[in-house]
Amino acid sequence: MKDLNTNINELETKVKKLEETLRHIESNILTLSVAKMPNNQYPFWNIILSMNVTDKERTTIEHVLDIFELKKENRKFTVHSTIKTDFTTKVFNKSSITATDCYEVLEHLTNRSKKQIFEILHAMYKQGICKKSIEYIFFDF
Repeated sequence: MKDLNTNINELETKVKKLEETLRHIESNILTLSVAKMPNNQYPFWNIILSMNVTDKERTTIEHVLDIFELKKENRKFTVHSTIKTDFTTKVFNKSSITATDCYEVLEHLTNRSKKQIFEILHAMYKQGICKKSIEYIFFDF
Protein backbone atom coordinates (compact mmCIF):
# COMPACT_ATOMS: atom_id res chain seq x y z
CA MET A 1 0.00 0.00 0.00
CA LYS A 2 2.85 2.33 0.81
CA ASP A 3 4.42 1.77 -2.62
CA LEU A 4 1.12 2.64 -4.28
CA ASN A 5 0.83 5.89 -2.30
CA THR A 6 4.43 6.74 -3.11
CA ASN A 7 3.80 6.15 -6.83
CA ILE A 8 0.66 8.28 -6.72
CA ASN A 9 2.53 11.10 -4.99
CA GLU A 10 5.35 10.92 -7.52
CA LEU A 11 2.88 11.02 -10.41
CA GLU A 12 1.01 13.97 -8.88
CA THR A 13 4.32 15.81 -8.50
CA LYS A 14 5.21 15.10 -12.14
CA VAL A 15 1.79 16.28 -13.33
CA LYS A 16 2.14 19.52 -11.35
CA LYS A 17 5.59 20.08 -12.83
CA LEU A 18 4.28 19.44 -16.36
CA GLU A 19 1.38 21.84 -15.80
CA GLU A 20 3.82 24.48 -14.55
CA THR A 21 6.08 23.93 -17.56
CA LEU A 22 3.11 24.18 -19.92
CA ARG A 23 1.99 27.49 -18.34
CA HIS A 24 5.55 28.79 -18.69
CA ILE A 25 5.72 27.79 -22.37
CA GLU A 26 2.30 29.35 -23.08
CA SER A 27 3.41 32.55 -21.38
CA ASN A 28 6.65 32.64 -23.36
CA ILE A 29 4.83 32.10 -26.65
CA LEU A 30 2.42 34.93 -25.89
CA THR A 31 5.31 37.19 -24.89
CA LEU A 32 7.18 36.34 -28.09
CA SER A 33 4.12 36.98 -30.23
CA VAL A 34 3.75 40.45 -28.73
CA ALA A 35 7.46 41.30 -28.62
CA LYS A 36 8.39 40.23 -32.14
CA MET A 37 8.12 42.53 -35.12
CA PRO A 38 5.05 41.65 -37.20
CA ASN A 39 5.84 40.22 -40.60
CA ASN A 40 3.58 41.95 -43.13
CA GLN A 41 3.87 38.92 -45.35
CA TYR A 42 2.01 36.78 -42.77
CA PRO A 43 -0.67 38.92 -41.10
CA PHE A 44 -2.93 35.94 -40.42
CA TRP A 45 -0.22 34.04 -38.56
CA ASN A 46 0.53 37.21 -36.58
CA ILE A 47 -3.16 37.42 -35.58
CA ILE A 48 -3.21 33.72 -34.69
CA LEU A 49 -0.39 34.33 -32.23
CA SER A 50 -1.42 37.70 -30.86
CA MET A 51 -5.10 36.77 -30.41
CA ASN A 52 -4.28 33.25 -29.23
CA VAL A 53 -6.48 31.65 -31.89
CA THR A 54 -6.61 27.90 -31.35
CA ASP A 55 -6.25 25.33 -34.11
CA LYS A 56 -9.89 24.40 -33.55
CA GLU A 57 -10.98 28.02 -34.01
CA ARG A 58 -8.84 28.39 -37.12
CA THR A 59 -10.21 25.27 -38.80
CA THR A 60 -13.75 26.22 -37.74
CA ILE A 61 -13.37 29.62 -39.39
CA GLU A 62 -12.00 28.02 -42.54
CA HIS A 63 -14.88 25.47 -42.68
CA VAL A 64 -17.48 28.20 -42.23
CA LEU A 65 -15.88 30.34 -44.93
CA ASP A 66 -15.82 27.39 -47.33
CA ILE A 67 -19.51 26.72 -46.70
CA PHE A 68 -20.33 30.42 -47.06
CA GLU A 69 -18.61 30.56 -50.44
CA LEU A 70 -20.30 27.38 -51.69
CA LYS A 71 -23.68 28.59 -50.44
CA LYS A 72 -23.22 31.99 -52.17
CA GLU A 73 -22.41 30.15 -55.41
CA ASN A 74 -25.40 27.79 -55.03
CA ARG A 75 -23.09 24.78 -54.90
CA LYS A 76 -23.52 21.69 -52.75
CA PHE A 77 -21.74 21.51 -49.42
CA THR A 78 -21.46 19.30 -46.38
CA VAL A 79 -21.33 20.73 -42.89
CA HIS A 80 -18.39 19.25 -41.02
CA SER A 81 -19.45 17.55 -37.78
CA THR A 82 -17.24 19.87 -35.72
CA ILE A 83 -19.36 22.88 -36.68
CA LYS A 84 -22.76 21.23 -36.85
CA THR A 85 -25.11 22.65 -34.23
CA ASP A 86 -28.81 23.48 -34.27
CA PHE A 87 -27.89 27.12 -34.87
CA THR A 88 -25.49 26.50 -37.76
CA THR A 89 -27.88 24.00 -39.36
CA LYS A 90 -30.65 26.60 -39.25
CA VAL A 91 -28.42 29.26 -40.83
CA PHE A 92 -26.90 27.00 -43.50
CA ASN A 93 -30.35 25.71 -44.48
CA LYS A 94 -31.61 29.20 -45.29
CA SER A 95 -32.31 29.83 -48.97
CA SER A 96 -29.73 32.62 -49.02
CA ILE A 97 -26.99 33.52 -46.58
CA THR A 98 -25.67 36.98 -45.74
CA ALA A 99 -22.48 38.36 -44.29
CA THR A 100 -24.37 38.95 -41.05
CA ASP A 101 -25.28 35.26 -40.97
CA CYS A 102 -21.63 34.34 -41.45
CA TYR A 103 -20.51 36.66 -38.63
CA GLU A 104 -23.20 35.24 -36.34
CA VAL A 105 -22.12 31.66 -37.06
CA LEU A 106 -18.46 32.54 -36.46
CA GLU A 107 -19.31 34.35 -33.22
CA HIS A 108 -21.42 31.40 -32.11
CA LEU A 109 -18.75 28.79 -32.86
CA THR A 110 -15.66 30.68 -31.66
CA ASN A 111 -17.09 32.79 -28.83
CA ARG A 112 -15.25 35.78 -30.25
CA SER A 113 -16.61 39.27 -30.78
CA LYS A 114 -17.61 40.65 -34.15
CA LYS A 115 -14.58 42.98 -33.99
CA GLN A 116 -12.24 40.03 -33.39
CA ILE A 117 -13.85 38.07 -36.23
CA PHE A 118 -13.37 41.08 -38.52
CA GLU A 119 -9.68 41.36 -37.54
CA ILE A 120 -9.14 37.66 -38.18
CA LEU A 121 -10.93 37.78 -41.54
CA HIS A 122 -9.06 40.93 -42.56
CA ALA A 123 -5.71 39.30 -41.75
CA MET A 124 -6.72 36.17 -43.68
CA TYR A 125 -7.71 38.30 -46.66
CA LYS A 126 -4.42 40.23 -46.59
CA GLN A 127 -2.52 36.93 -46.54
CA GLY A 128 -4.62 35.51 -49.39
CA ILE A 129 -6.43 32.84 -47.34
CA CYS A 130 -10.11 32.19 -48.21
CA LYS A 131 -10.01 35.43 -50.17
CA LYS A 132 -13.11 34.80 -52.29
CA SER A 133 -15.28 33.95 -49.25
CA ILE A 134 -14.07 37.00 -47.39
CA GLU A 135 -14.75 39.24 -50.38
CA TYR A 136 -18.35 38.00 -50.32
CA ILE A 137 -18.55 38.94 -46.64
CA PHE A 138 -16.81 42.32 -46.82
CA PHE A 139 -18.70 43.48 -49.90
CA ASP A 140 -22.07 42.13 -48.73
CA PHE A 141 -22.43 44.97 -46.20
